[in-house]
Amino acid sequence: MEPLLNIEAAGRLLGLSPWTIRMKIRQKELLPVKLGRRVLLEPREIERYVARCKGTVAGSTSNEIPANREGTRTVEDSVQPMVDSDCDQQAITSMEKGVSQ
Repeated sequence: MEPLLNIEAAGRLLGLSPWTIRMKIRQKELLPVKLGRRVLLEPREIERYVARCKGTVAGSTSNEIPANREGTRTVEDSVQPMVDSDCDQQAITSMEKGVSQ
């Protein structure tokens, strides 16, 4: 299991402010892990966010419908128009730089 990231660490990784990370959590663009009062993010969730911003779903084939948070699969979960997703190009670029280092 990889260590969980706090809001500030996730923001540094994506090149976004902590405020923006919190906004993306409120908008359900990022799904947090809550431990008591702490709000943390799994590194996998950051990778999924970047993949969604690129227009793909990490680890899935074109015929596969991804599982939602509850583990069920619905067509609505697999459809995510880029108009509704406020993906930040800076976050994608920052994440790619971090992966290539």
